[in-house]
Amino acid sequence: MKRYDKPGSPFQFCINPRILKYTILHRKGGEGCLSIPEERGLVYRSYAILIEYKTFDGASHKEMVDDNTAIIFQHEIDHLNGLLFPDRMREQQLELFLPIPQGMEFYIKPTMTP
Repeated sequence: MKRYDKPGSPFQFCINPRILKYTILHRKGGEGCLSIPEERGLVYRSYAILIEYKTFDGASHKEMVDDNTAIIFQHEIDHLNGLLFPDRMREQQLELFLPIPQGMEFYIKPTMTP
């Protein structure tokens, strides 16, 4: 995946990636996919997630990512689990997402367990 959150926007390979934690704060945004190029839709994704993965050299990494990086990571993990974004859209039709009052600033305090 392309890491827009790192200097130079490098491509990064994540081996055995996992999402360890999701924030309850979600963002609703437009998504598309090269698997179904003619379709776009609105999907709710956690704004920040705690991820774990290995790199080619075998090093383990654990980090908190947010915003677009978190959305891309969730989208790609869905692919590994056999899901496309329209599947998420259908699933989310039955879920309740409460809007945050307009003008409210929000903050995330990540809690990481050692």
